Amino acid sequence: MNSGPRWLLIVAIILLGLGEMGWVAYRAVVRVQAEMHAAMLPHPVNRVPLKGLPRHLFTRVEANTFLDRAKKAEAIADPLKRCLAYPDPPGSHWSADAVNA
Repeated sequence: MNSGPRWLLIVAIILLGLGEMGWVAYRAVVRVQAEMHAAMLPHPVNRVPLKGLPRHLFTRVEANTFLDRAKKAEAIADPLKRCLAYPDPPGSHWSADAVNA
């Protein structure tokens, strides 16, 4: 092996190493940005209930009723009928006409 291919191999290895370091740095920046974004979102663990407002948006009974109706709707084979059979979520502000439209 003469000196021509050897220096080319060394340069290629150096470039691959620099590319690897760049990729690691890029992934670290993306991960930190994602963590910062997630920290700014309201999360049930981090959310502090405001004074005078209920702690939960709906009761356990409302949630269980909704889930039971959703399971029944999920058993319908026709996609349009299944979509229309889905119940409104507890505390929903949508009217029945808007949902059907």
